[in-house]
Amino acid sequence: MTTQDETNPDRWNRYCLLRDLALDEEADEAQLAELEGCLIRDPSLKRDFVESLQTRSAIAYPQDELACSPEKWTTSFVPTIAATTTPQWQRIPKWANLVIAAGILFFISTAWLYLGHGDDPGIGLIVKTENCQWQGSTIPTVPGSSLRPGRLVLSRGIAELRIGLVDVTMEGPADLELIQSDRCFVHAGRIFAKVHPGGEGFQVQTPTSLLIDRGTVFGVNVTADGNSDLTVVKGRVDAKHLSSGT
Repeated sequence: MTTQDETNPDRWNRYCLLRDLALDEEADEAQLAELEGCLIRDPSLKRDFVESLQTRSAIAYPQDELACSPEKWTTSFVPTIAATTTPQWQRIPKWANLVIAAGILFFISTAWLYLGHGDDPGIGLIVKTENCQWQGSTIPTVPGSSLRPGRLVLSRGIAELRIGLVDVTMEGPADLELIQSDRCFVHAGRIFAKVHPGGEGFQVQTPTSLLIDRGTVFGVNVTADGNSDLTVVKGRVDAKHLSSGT
């Protein structure tokens, strides 16, 4: 198991507390989110979490129990399942998603380093989230996470991003695809963008239009039928309708 981080004992102790609360199914939603952030930012903590899970599983399910015959499985477990009114899948521990995430993140981060991209700062940053519920996102959604090309699907809440030299605010429900540091695609929902000096030329594409910023503050809303509404608060935006080219 990973040993204590002597360079930052407070961080290590906090992580250990969150880890144990999660594995004991006593962590609340805020603590689980904080633990997820720790796992995303530190590969050594990912390793420790996976190792701790393996140790906990070995204690909870000894090999002699796991090695019983199929006949024993039938006689031991089928009556229990038949007698309960609560589906088994509803009993999955709160930390189950963290287990899956830790394994996936560990694999991805390791592969990323081997491919020589370990120092890649990404194209942006999640600055702040407020009452956010994410669904089907393909990139990390914890505040402080580095953003790379991918999809952010926000069911509800408000998320503040920094993409290149542009501050982007998502208001759920919204579906935003990050393409590169100066370009994104709004599939659905509302975003607001504030472009800082040097960020002119930032492009926002929607199903029906291409918007090119000229140093502004503006909002875009893609309705359920795919139409796009543009609101320019300050400055100028060049708008091109994709079907007509004008």
